[in-house]
Amino acid sequence: MTRRAWTILAVDLAAAAAFGGAVLSGGGSSPIVIEPSPAGLFSDAQWQTVQSRVVRRGFDPAGIRVVGGTMLLPQRQPFALIAGTAHARQCFVPVRGVALGRTVCSVSKPMLVFTAPGRMTAVIGLAGRGVVALAIEDRAGHVTGLPLVSVGGILTFAGGASGGRILRAYGADGHVLERMKLRA
Repeated sequence: MTRRAWTILAVDLAAAAAFGGAVLSGGGSSPIVIEPSPAGLFSDAQWQTVQSRVVRRGFDPAGIRVVGGTMLLPQRQPFALIAGTAHARQCFVPVRGVALGRTVCSVSKPMLVFTAPGRMTAVIGLAGRGVVALAIEDRAGHVTGLPLVSVGGILTFAGGASGGRILRAYGADGHVLERMKLRA
């Protein structure tokens, strides 16, 4: 790997540690990155609603799980990415509160991003082939890496930044594969 790729990887790992610290400390007013579990993100009633809606879309009820998410503050509303098997394929559904977004079973671009703009820009999504690191830049120009988690061969991510405005996906050679301006 090139020096730039190692640097990006180091930023990504530092961000993962910072996000873990935010979870343990309560995170203040920023989005809290949640361990992939419905228990820490959804109430029992919310999770039952989400599960039944996802099952109606053809997902196997036994394999439905949260693979990334944040709690949107101050309204304490879940913003999550749900994974499961639908029609013999690994598929994903973004969820805000208990409202489902579109079902996605493949990623043809470097990033497929779902955002929840506000005081903090929360992002969840999928990274396509060739992506080895993601970084979000805030209005002040500070760059923070987003942890990537492998789910059935597809990389997922969740996180956010105060005033997050630009999200970049990097390849192994350190080049930007995609740059996306986030809504303010």
